[in-house]
Amino acid sequence: MASGVVRLFPVPREPQPPRVEHHVVHASARLLDFLASRIDGVDDVSGKELLDIGAVWMAPAAPPRSTRGVPRGERARRLTVKDAALALEVGNYLRVHVSPKRFPAAYDVDWRGCVLVNGAEFIVAHKPARVSVVPTVDNVRESCLAMLERELGIERDTLKPIHRLDVGTEGVLVLGKTSAFAKEFGDMLAKRECTKVYRVLTTREVPLGIHVHDCVPAPSGPRRMLFELVENYNEAEEIAKLRIRDAGERGGESGPQRCVLRVLECAQMTDAANDECQYETRVELLTGRTHQIRGQFAALGAPLVGETLYRAPGESNGDDDVRMQNPDERLGLQASELHVHVDSSLGAAGTVFKAHEPWWVRERHE
Repeated sequence: MASGVVRLFPVPREPQPPRVEHHVVHASARLLDFLASRIDGVDDVSGKELLDIGAVWMAPAAPPRSTRGVPRGERARRLTVKDAALALEVGNYLRVHVSPKRFPAAYDVDWRGCVLVNGAEFIVAHKPARVSVVPTVDNVRESCLAMLERELGIERDTLKPIHRLDVGTEGVLVLGKTSAFAKEFGDMLAKRECTKVYRVLTTREVPLGIHVHDCVPAPSGPRRMLFELVENYNEAEEIAKLRIRDAGERGGESGPQRCVLRVLECAQMTDAANDECQYETRVELLTGRTHQIRGQFAALGAPLVGETLYRAPGESNGDDDVRMQNPDERLGLQASELHVHVDSSLGAAGTVFKAHEPWWVRERHE
């Protein structure tokens, strides 16, 4: 292979800098020929790789900045390797993610061993860290959905994501096989008819009991939330409010969002692999906000192990000190249990789904 030629396989173990190119077609051409002739480093082999991984998008014409009001047929669509011989016309627009985001850990996972329950309408799986739940804008092949479909022989694009876990988070993940189940489980989350318990790894202790914060999106810098401690609240009233407002993962109210969690246990890990003191905490999530545990624990002065986006009060240097996690990094966070409180397609009331031991426990026993 000549120097500078793009190849997606073998998968690079280190994250590569993003590279996205935008092109307008000025002369009719076959898609694969266009990619090989117009994009530096791309030949027929890498062109097919980019199409297969889902890194090439096309629209009839260069789209406006906002797609609001743009007919669906005029919006950009993801191309596949079946489109390699597509005849491009003058004026067509292409967006090519020449260096797509990769998740090499996806190839190190025993995906069949990750399946906790394979039901007629759903799958409950143990999501590994370092793998996205859903496809990204430039990669449809290395997500939990795609890997499970491939391993279990399920038709592509069948599994439906209903809730999310961050790339660096592991644990119990419920995926729908039917739209009816996806709606049922989404309603259960919104009505708190099922709840989640997390295991959290930190280097500082967190007080037991209820913790309440309000959060708003950060006005600048990396995409994250800003959490402010609510000091004066009535615990009974906060719990009562959860029963009457939409406290599930559908969120929804405008303005600051109320975040409530309950710390059930916090124990020092005496057999830590290094000299650093670590604590494992069990947390019941009472609301389901974006980055809730990550942000609330940092606001309590105990950022998660592996945290890159949230800092303890007084320990941040602003946006220069925070960043999104890389795909090869993981968090000290596991969705360890899903408790079902009503009879449903998931099973009878009282059903509990449990994840495998978290990575920090597994590695200690290896």
